[in-house]
Amino acid sequence: MSLALFAVPAQGYIDGVCTASIDGSSLAGRAVDADNAIILKRGTSVPASGTSQVANDHVKVTLQYLGFDVATIVDEDFDRNGWSKPVSVDRYAKHGVGYYIVTAKTSACSAGALLKIEGNPLATTAGLVGAGLAGVGTAITVIHTLVGGDKPPVPEEIETPEDRADAQRRVMEQERLLAAGSIQSSCCGMFLLPAMMLTLFAMMSGDAMPRPLRYRWRPKITVLGSFSGLLIGLGTAILLQQYAILIPTRMNMLTVIGVGVLVPNVLVSLRSRGRIAKANRRLDALRAIAASAGPVPVLPLDEPPPPPSPFDTPPPPEDL
Repeated sequence: MSLALFAVPAQGYIDGVCTASIDGSSLAGRAVDADNAIILKRGTSVPASGTSQVANDHVKVTLQYLGFDVATIVDEDFDRNGWSKPVSVDRYAKHGVGYYIVTAKTSACSAGALLKIEGNPLATTAGLVGAGLAGVGTAITVIHTLVGGDKPPVPEEIETPEDRADAQRRVMEQERLLAAGSIQSSCCGMFLLPAMMLTLFAMMSGDAMPRPLRYRWRPKITVLGSFSGLLIGLGTAILLQQYAILIPTRMNMLTVIGVGVLVPNVLVSLRSRGRIAKANRRLDALRAIAASAGPVPVLPLDEPPPPPSPFDTPPPPEDL
């Protein structure tokens, strides 16, 4: 199965009055997909040939990877009788297997096709490099997901729900952090004093705040996450090509690399969202305790005795 994410332009064709073949397979009308790939095996030598109606011409056959010529297979002049040359597969695909694109050009015509070189990818340089890049990128992503992202100061849970004073103190502390902008919030530092006053008023009156401050979540894009994703995407793209799943066009490879860069940042963002949701749940619990508990009791003061009235009858004198 091949993964042709985008169409391969100007391949699997013969333009002009020419013929071309590789290992006896004509390139005429051959589409660039898994069903029409020319299968070659490592350690073999295959014939490549072609003709042109131009009396004297020059042919250049190249192996392409990511749209770039990575090896020149044939580069020679030929006459009306055409050209023919045995090609060693190992010589031109010595560092890897999987899918490659081959092109042939003369002054009169051009041709192209998809090659599938069979072999064990992990026994080749390209396969080992791809596996190494993907492995290192995955390890960095796991570590970064566990320790990276937003870490809001999660308030400790109240052991005794009746401890209203402690709950008020903790809520006020969280409101100060939120309003001061120590973490991402909907308010700025200039609203610190009003936010704290509203919080205190709500707790004293027993009414819930209409729009309490909360920890805000936003997607995270980090340098380390993007770097680890680049390693994952590049390694995965190489492995997909080596295992003959992905046709190595520039657009296909860039798409896989782009998805790889996105994955670690998504994981870190989801991890941050979980932490923020936990902080909001605990903050809501603290608010509920501070708002639902009864008012702080006030001890009565000892009242002095009233002064004597001039109309009161004086007490009788004590007997001596």
